[in-house]
Amino acid sequence: MAATLSRRDFIHVMAAGSAVQPAWAATPPAFAIERLMIEWRQQPLALDTLRPRLRWTLATPPEARGTRQSAFHLHISDEQGGVVLDTGRVADADMAFQPAQDLPLRSQQFYRYGLQVWDQAGRRATAIGSFATGLITPADRRGQWLADGADTAPRPAIEGRRQPVAQATPLPLFRHAVQVRKPVRHAHLCIAGLGHYQLWIDDLRLSPEGLNGGWTRYDKRVLYDAYDLGAQLTVGEHRLGVALGNGFFNVEALQGRYAKLDGSFGRPQMWCQLRIVYTDGSEDILASGAGWQSRSGGTVYSSIYGGEDHDARLDDGRFGGDGWHPATVIDGPRGALQGSTFRTMVVLKRLPSRSATVLRPGVVVHDFGINHSGRPAVRFRGLQAGTVVRFVPAELLAEDGSADQQSMVGGKARGYRGIAFTYTARGDAEEAWSPQFTYTGYRYLQVEGVDSEHIDAIESHFLSADVARAGSFACSDRRLEAVHGLIRQALLSNSASVLTDCPQREKLGWLEQIYLNATTALMNSDMVRIYEKMAADIRDAQEPDGQVPTTAPEFIRFVDRNGKDTPFRDSPEWGAALILGAWAVYRLHGDRGILQQNYTAMARRLAFMATRIGPDGLIRYGLGDWYDIGPRHPGVAQLTSLAMTGTATYFAELTTMARIAQLLGTPDADRYAGQAAALRQTLLDRLFDADRAVFDTGSQTAQAMALVLDLVPPTHRARALAVLVDDIRARRDHVSAGDIGFHYVVRALTDAGRGDVLHAMLTRTDKPAYLEQINHGATSLTEAWDGWRAASQNHFMLGHAEIWLFQGLGGLDIDFSREAGAIRLAPQAVAGIDDQAASYDSVVGRIACRLRRDGELWRLDVDIPPGQTATVTLPGARADAVREKRSALARALGVSAVREGSAGTTLTAQSGRYEFSWRRG
Repeated sequence: MAATLSRRDFIHVMAAGSAVQPAWAATPPAFAIERLMIEWRQQPLALDTLRPRLRWTLATPPEARGTRQSAFHLHISDEQGGVVLDTGRVADADMAFQPAQDLPLRSQQFYRYGLQVWDQAGRRATAIGSFATGLITPADRRGQWLADGADTAPRPAIEGRRQPVAQATPLPLFRHAVQVRKPVRHAHLCIAGLGHYQLWIDDLRLSPEGLNGGWTRYDKRVLYDAYDLGAQLTVGEHRLGVALGNGFFNVEALQGRYAKLDGSFGRPQMWCQLRIVYTDGSEDILASGAGWQSRSGGTVYSSIYGGEDHDARLDDGRFGGDGWHPATVIDGPRGALQGSTFRTMVVLKRLPSRSATVLRPGVVVHDFGINHSGRPAVRFRGLQAGTVVRFVPAELLAEDGSADQQSMVGGKARGYRGIAFTYTARGDAEEAWSPQFTYTGYRYLQVEGVDSEHIDAIESHFLSADVARAGSFACSDRRLEAVHGLIRQALLSNSASVLTDCPQREKLGWLEQIYLNATTALMNSDMVRIYEKMAADIRDAQEPDGQVPTTAPEFIRFVDRNGKDTPFRDSPEWGAALILGAWAVYRLHGDRGILQQNYTAMARRLAFMATRIGPDGLIRYGLGDWYDIGPRHPGVAQLTSLAMTGTATYFAELTTMARIAQLLGTPDADRYAGQAAALRQTLLDRLFDADRAVFDTGSQTAQAMALVLDLVPPTHRARALAVLVDDIRARRDHVSAGDIGFHYVVRALTDAGRGDVLHAMLTRTDKPAYLEQINHGATSLTEAWDGWRAASQNHFMLGHAEIWLFQGLGGLDIDFSREAGAIRLAPQAVAGIDDQAASYDSVVGRIACRLRRDGELWRLDVDIPPGQTATVTLPGARADAVREKRSALARALGVSAVREGSAGTTLTAQSGRYEFSWRRG
């Protein structure tokens, strides 16, 4: 056993930092604290809650089994070494903690933490680290909002209403000198730049490459970022510089450039507050306000939709030059300041040009090989001052090989449609440029106005939200790996401050995909922070009567000429994201925070939906199963009634809300359960044909929704499933469901163990199918099943196949809402697939499953994280034929509750890595 670390030594090590290594650290640990998260972040800098949630995971050697936490001790101290929290030793197996009372945290302070964990054998592991707070209370805000001139009046965006302008307003720069009088111990900066910003100190850019500044309803909530400047602020004079872009805060409809909407919250503006703590304990506060300077910079046009234009002759890139004047102090947006939990977009990859085709002198088309969300980065040499270079992005090429932006804008027109990046040269021997405040979706880039010898290098920066990869999938059937790659590329391209629908034409947070594609999003990427942020966006968008619009943040209102909502603003299946999206997060993370934060808004949502029930007890309005495959051009549902999707979705909300209410201990659970039971009976009475086991029209969507939501009576489930399968087979294994229904089709077949049907569907190569898109050149998921070139070629909404790839084929069935057994590992065996694997870095640690077969020999390898047990199913195996490594199951360490069933052998396994094998005739 490792030597005991005394309380005194523990606090000493924590205060000194990671450079101090106690003597026992040289001993190989039996286990270690792998990752400690505070509000889902490691060592956050903008913590603004007094009751932060902490979670940690443990790591053990591969041979260890059954490791679990028995106790923990958490200690937090402030900058002066004072105790903020000391739990003492707490006997608890749960690797999570949230204080029951507010902690005495103060704004813009650095804190250190130390965590000790003991396992069931009394062995100990220790972790230390730090975090910083943002603005704990509004009263702590010192800075004022600044703009380059008087603010402009807000202009709400309404569909179809525009005020085009002939000339864009140049984007501003701000600067201020920082006098550092003596050695610095800590320096903490909070900054909000609307719509987007870049932050510099002297000649060093502090803000990451990408998009900085979150998207919100700025009149309700404004996100700020935080930086640790302790290493940059040496004794002497420094200069803070801030450059602003428009983003969604100010969308101008410039003539000749594309814009989905025309609306503004005001002129681009900034706020910041810097706290400097010196080594002698004294401190200074530098805040935005009087004394700051501003002027127009070289970015003369920037649009979240239409691209960006930069004139390097107007900006030396170092916040120098002439034309500086006092910045204007303004009231700023009405929204409350809130610390951001992730960067909106960072550079995920730097993509080289795969090929360059000369169309004519001065016009070259570069192919970056994959459709992605991004922007170009170019290095020039020998350009004459005033030379204008235009970059035209495109997802597709026209017949003559030129850029075709039809899919990026929509409509029938081809060619250039108003999205471009333009650079005017300064005339230096070497120049480099990349747009700073926008991005778009593209694969090809048409470069105009310069010969190739003047371009020293060109690449594309693939931008995506700053979240870690969470899951992986691999399969011997390379076609399924290709489908997974197609969907994942669309997910990454649409991961920004929200989950967007597409990275070019709209970039809006359409809500249905939040819950319907939750498995796709959450098991591929660590998106819990994005989901909590999107839930706050929905609360901000919610109307006083409880209505939830179809998009959030609601940057544009989809209303008719009389101001009445269209189905594109109010559709039952979209607004359900408030409840069903939060529930999806809880099921995969087991944290009640997102449910508690949104419960009141959820209750208001259900109260609103109750007013939408018609005289027949059904809800009949909205978009329905958007983009299903019927006889007409895709759009509003064709094969399934609005009553089915609308009412069934409301039923799903009621049943889920009853579970949430019970979980949170509110008195509403029975009421919601009763309403759900009554609505279920109405659906059976109105839409179910018991003789044929058919719901509604019998479409794939109707049958699948009824099965997944448990609307079908138990005596009719087998026949109802057969109706669904027969419809798929009758269509030669093709899908007919759309945006809403395909989620339920995949879930119904996965739940029923019909991997054979899903495999057949996902490997079709003719329309409509994923592989048909791939075979015709798609590198990310398209908007329409048939890859229609006028629709987006990088769309997230039909990515539901990941449900089966991860949970069915991959076997990772994870649900913390289950009372017993959150982790079930049950890979589905499918003919023709000899190797299938999936992994997921869950909130409790890495979970992995790999099923292989070689003739009659089958192998199943699983990884179960410390502190957890899992139910494992070995498909088709007899218990007496199974070995775990070299041991029979009865003697395998960590294995218990072995039983045989129709699916094979099922057992319970403690944490650790297992290698099962058996022969199956």
